[in-house]
Amino acid sequence: MKLKDKAAIVTGAGRGLGKEIACTLAEAGADVVLVARTHDEIKAVGAEITNLGRKALVVSADVSAEKQVSQMMEKAVAQFGRVDILVNNAGGPLQSYRTRVQDLTLSHWQAVFDVNVTGTFLCCQAVLPHMMKQKGGVILNISSGMGQRGHAGNTAYSAAKFAVEGLSQAMALEFSPWNIRVNALSPGGLTATPGMIRQHPDLPVDRMLAPKIIREVVVYLASDDSIGVTGQSFTATTWNLDQVEIHALLNR
Repeated sequence: MKLKDKAAIVTGAGRGLGKEIACTLAEAGADVVLVARTHDEIKAVGAEITNLGRKALVVSADVSAEKQVSQMMEKAVAQFGRVDILVNNAGGPLQSYRTRVQDLTLSHWQAVFDVNVTGTFLCCQAVLPHMMKQKGGVILNISSGMGQRGHAGNTAYSAAKFAVEGLSQAMALEFSPWNIRVNALSPGGLTATPGMIRQHPDLPVDRMLAPKIIREVVVYLASDDSIGVTGQSFTATTWNLDQVEIHALLNR
C-alpha cells in the first residue's frame, strides 16, 4: 500500500468527491481524519474506513472558522501524532448559473470565498507547523475547471477557485525547503456529486464525471510516486459534456 500508516485529513469528507478521496486514501493504507459540518455523514464515512481496516477520526467543523480549524488540527495530531496529507476539498456553494455579476449579492460572494479560499487557507496555515517540524508533507487543494477558465454566470465560484490555484502555486514555492509539496486537482467537467444532481436533476448523469475518476490521481499526488512534483495543477477527466452542451443545459 503506497500510503501505509500515513495520516491524512480530508475536508468536506461527508459526500461526493470528499468521501471518494477519503476512502481512496484509506484503501491505499492511510488513517483518515474526516472533517465536515455534517456529523452524521462523516460518521458514516468513518464506518466505511474502519471496515477497510484503517483508523478514522470524525471531526465536525466549519473550515471557515479559525478556532474550529485549530481545534480540529489539535485533535488530528493528538490522535495520530502527525499529519502527512491534507486534502482541502470543502467547497461551494454554487450560485445559479444564470446569475450575472450585477445581480450577485455580497453575502453570497463572501460565503463562496469563506469556504473555498479562507477555509483552504486556514487549514493550510494550521497544518504547516506540523509538516515543517516533520520536514515533509503533502497538501492537495481541490480546485475546478472554473478556476482555470472563467465561467459566465458563476463568477464568485470561478474567482474563488482561481484564488485556490494561486494559493497552491505560491505555497509550493514558499514551503519546498521543508519538503512540503502543494498541488491543485480539478475534476475536468461537471461531476455527478449529490449536490450537483440535486441542484440540476435534469442533467444527463451518465455523461457527467463519476467521483471515482480522481482515485488514481489522488494516490499519485499523495504518495512518494510524485516526489518532486509541486506547484502544479492537475485535471482528472474522462468522457464528459463539452462546454457548448454545459452552457445550453445550465442556462435553459
